[in-house]
Amino acid sequence: MRGSSTALGAMLFIIISTTILMMVLTSMMNYQQNLKTYMKRMSRKLEEKIEIIRVNVTDKGTEIYILNSGSTVTNIRAIYLNHILIKELEEYYIPPGSIRKIVLNNIKVKRGDYIKIATNMGNTAATIIEDI
Repeated sequence: MRGSSTALGAMLFIIISTTILMMVLTSMMNYQQNLKTYMKRMSRKLEEKIEIIRVNVTDKGTEIYILNSGSTVTNIRAIYLNHILIKELEEYYIPPGSIRKIVLNNIKVKRGDYIKIATNMGNTAATIIEDI
């Protein structure tokens, strides 16, 4: 009987040590996977580059011309006017090197207004209207 408590203690120590080791290794693998995903996202984000090249006011509203000067397809997600969200876009893609026009119906910008375009990856392009 005297040796059984030592043997049980040793087995308990091995079980606890193995459990802790497995938890640490699992956490490290999850961290590595999350880090890879984050690095891919940041790499793609760096490939995006959009610019607002022209803003026109028409009798129907406002036209915003956006240039994708990056090396990847860009998904325009939102448009802000004077820091207020005015339009969300679901799937508005701009191929690399292309110019696309967004029409804001019944919204007319004026001198001094601030327009900001946001992409799905979090990049932005902004301009202050100087001449209409």
